Formats: sequence, structure tokens, C-alpha cells
Amino acid sequence: MIVTTFKHKIIFIILVFVLGMFFYHVNRQNFKNLKLAVTSRFNNSDHELSREIKTHLIVLNVKTIKLDEFNGRGGGISEVDGKIFYVTPYGKLGIVDPENLTEIEFSVPPVPMNRNELLKAVFIGNKDFNMEFFRVAGIYAEKKLDKIKVFVTHHFYTENCFQMKVSYLDIQTGFLPDTFTASEWQELVTFQPCIKPKNERWVFGGYAAGGRIVRFDKDFLLVSVGDHEIDGKSQEAFAQDMQKGYGKIWKINKINGQGEIFVSGVRNSQGLFIDHSGKIWETEHGPRGGDELNLIKKGSDYGWPQQTYGIYYGNEPWHPNKIQGSHKLFTQPVYAWLPSIGVSNLTQNNAGRFSLWSDDLIVSTLQEESLYRLRMGENRVIYQEKIKIGSRIRDILTLPDGRLALFTTRADSAVLIIDQTRNIFDKANIAETEQVAYPVKVKTVPEGLQHQFAMGREQFKLRCSACHQVNGVTMQAPSLNGLFARKIASVSNFTYSYTLQSMSDTQWNRKLFRELLLRTNNFKGAGMSKISISDEQLKNLIIYLEYI
Repeated sequence: MIVTTFKHKIIFIILVFVLGMFFYHVNRQNFKNLKLAVTSRFNNSDHELSREIKTHLIVLNVKTIKLDEFNGRGGGISEVDGKIFYVTPYGKLGIVDPENLTEIEFSVPPVPMNRNELLKAVFIGNKDFNMEFFRVAGIYAEKKLDKIKVFVTHHFYTENCFQMKVSYLDIQTGFLPDTFTASEWQELVTFQPCIKPKNERWVFGGYAAGGRIVRFDKDFLLVSVGDHEIDGKSQEAFAQDMQKGYGKIWKINKINGQGEIFVSGVRNSQGLFIDHSGKIWETEHGPRGGDELNLIKKGSDYGWPQQTYGIYYGNEPWHPNKIQGSHKLFTQPVYAWLPSIGVSNLTQNNAGRFSLWSDDLIVSTLQEESLYRLRMGENRVIYQEKIKIGSRIRDILTLPDGRLALFTTRADSAVLIIDQTRNIFDKANIAETEQVAYPVKVKTVPEGLQHQFAMGREQFKLRCSACHQVNGVTMQAPSLNGLFARKIASVSNFTYSYTLQSMSDTQWNRKLFRELLLRTNNFKGAGMSKISISDEQLKNLIIYLEYI
């Protein structure tokens, strides 16, 4: 019996080994035999640093995942399948796990840039030529089935000229956790023309590369391409020339690289973000002053370099602009920063994590080493709040659970994970107070109602949020989440008007809520002031409240 059992074990082990080798080789053949395997995880205790930052409404907790230090002025991050993919300015690809706060180290060829050939060029000896301007500018990753596709924007040097490209590689997950195989890098599109140096003293304007990538839909990407300082001052202005690929935002097919110019007249688009209502937001570097927040609409011309709110470096006027500080002839920005803050990317809170920041745009910055929280209302900035982080922030995104992830560069190379600790109004001992802040829970909104839900959330923010919250916290007025699932005047820790108390046996519904806001019928004596709101706006507000 002992012998039989031992033989069975040996046979079982051999079968497992043979099957494992078979699937391993099949996996390799599909992806050109390039193995990309995890080698180690950094120790959490060595690399996790935590601190709190107090803001106007909430207290933030910031945790730091340290990366190997790298110089450079580019790179970015993208989230897919619960991991954060990052790329450095010089083309190293990496992965961070935001749950375990660790980096997954693996080996994959760097982004192809032909840097060795560039180092042989004659103008490299020019003290004004900055190698940091030759870089990888952005990254976007997405998953389909068991394959992850990573897109990057980057420079490439060839035959004494500079190109701007979008390249990609495919990564397939392995049978074991955190094991992968990858294809070689492939070119998707090269923007024209190739930029040729004028002479040995020529300075490459790659700092104005743009390079942000976002998903437009299942087939297309939006890609920003900066003007590379070919702005009409000493040569032609690429951003206004529709035969040139620079100074534009492009719509690019993910499969074949075919594209069209989406908008023109942009200088250096550092941020692109599509919000939950489908609006496309862009942040852009101006010259000296005039960093912009733009609402992107297909076919628009945003005026660069003909008009800008900025001026030329050295306090010189921006000569193409006939009236300095004027921006009336082209599509105007939603907002402009003077002086410049060095904008990078932007995102929006839409997962309920930061309930008091609902629908605010969060803009990251390089020069100011800060986040700027923009309270929006009907496509305008109502106010902004500066939140000091203390590092140059190259990129920002919102994780699926609502936390924020920041990508910082240079000596502070890291991925920062930001969460909410508490509302600023909460007592120090949260266990002793009933005002416990918890995330907004949003029901699944049908696809046909998502636009109205988003518009309703904007109405709530404009007309209700000064007194009411939607996260279960009763402060100046009752929280409105779950309103239609409860009776009138039923929140225990709030004193209602006599009119509402007299209706405490009645369930809230659409009709009664409408009467309350318009002060009709039974609600004429309610304590709240009448709200001026259109039928369409009220309908959208009700839809929003039904799903929170």
C-alpha cells in the first residue's frame, strides 16, 4: 500500500509539471517568447510613509510608495485591473499595487527612443540643449480579457530629426499572480513633420510635448501633441497649421493608428480628462502666465499662439496677440491661472470617496507642488482651493474605489495614494460622535439615465449642498441620501418645522419632494426657502436623489 501511494504521488507530480510546461510554452509563443516575470516586492515597512494634510473641508491621509529615483520631466501613470502602471521619462515601465502599497518589479524592454544615436548628435555639446526635454510624455493602459495593452507617447530620434510617436505593447497575465508575458513595443502612429535642428546652437522644444492619452471610446484614444515651441516667434506656428501634427489634440484609432485632428490651437496640453457626463477637460501650460483649464469641443480652435492671457518670458509682450491679456477671437478657456502654477493632469471625484468634494475637478501641478481643487458650476470655476503636497506632481488619477493616486518625479520619485481620513467638522474622537463620515453609496444608474443623473448631481451641488449632504451626515440640515426610502421628518437627530412634523407618517415620493421645493400645497409652511428651479433641472435632481 505504501509503494502504491508513493507511485501515485510521483505520477501526479510529473503530470502537473508536464501540463505546466505545455501551457507555459503556448503562452510564450503567442507573445514572441519575451518573458516578463516578477522578481521581487519591496518591503512595505521600508517604503510606506504616511502623513495627514488638513484641507478646507476634509483631512487627507497620504501614503507614499517610494520608487527608484529618476530625473526627467515626463512620465505618467494609468490604472488597470487594480494595479497602477507607471512609465518614467526615460522609458522604464513599472507596476505599483495600491492595495498592498508595494511596487512589483519586473523586466521589460524600455520604450524605444533611439537615445544612443541622439547622444552622438553634434548639438548635444550645446549647453542649452536639455536632454530632459527628450522624453516619454504619457501613458494609458487598458485590459481586455486576460491581455493588458499599454500605450505611451514619446520622442524618437532618427536621421538628424525628432519625432513624436504613440507606441504600445501587449501584456498577458500568467497563471500565477503577478506574472506576465509581453510583446515587443510597436509603433501606432508618428506625428508629422519630423522636427529638424536648424544648427549646432538649436534648442529642442520637447518640454512643450503634451503627450497625454485618454480613452475616448472602445475604438479611439484622445492624444495631446504639444507645439514643441514652434510657435511663430522665430519660425512658423504649427498649432495653427492643419497640415502639421503639433499643437493639436488628436482622435486616434487604437488598432490601425488612423486619426483626425480633434481640436487645434493648443500649446502644451498636460492634462486630459473625460468626466462622468462626457465633458472633456484639458489643462494646458501657457507662456509666462496663462495656464489654462479648457472645455474641449470637437472642431474648436483654442487660439494658440495668436492669443493667450500670458506674456513672453522676460516681461516681453506676446507679439502675435495684438491686445496683451486679451483672448476674445478664439475659444476661450474656462479658467486661467496668472501667474502660472505649472499645471499637469486633472481628475474628478466620482466614486463617493470624498463626499464633500463631489464633482470637483482636482488639478495637479508641477511648479506649485500642490493640488488645486476646483468647485465647478455650470462649466465655470466657482472657487479654487490650493492643497500643498510638497512634490512636483506629474500625473494624477482616480482609482476605482475613489482614492487618488499621484505620480511625483525627480528626487521625490513616488506614487502617492490619497484617502479621506475624516471631515474637518468631525470631533477628534469619532467614536463619540454620531456625525460619522462614510462614502456615498450610489446604486447602479441605468445607461439611459446617466446623463440626467450627472446633471442632477450638478443641481444638488449648486442648490442644495450648502446645507445638505448625501453621505449620511446630518449637519445644518438632514442628509438626502435614501430620501425616497424614508418618511418625512424621520431623521432622529434633527429638529424639523411643525409643518414637516405633522406629515411624519407620510413616505417621501417624487410628487411631495417637488411640492416641497416649490412651496405648494402642504409645504407652504415648511422652514426652507422656495428654490428657483426649472422643471428639467428639478427632474434631473430627483433622478440623482433616487440613486443615492
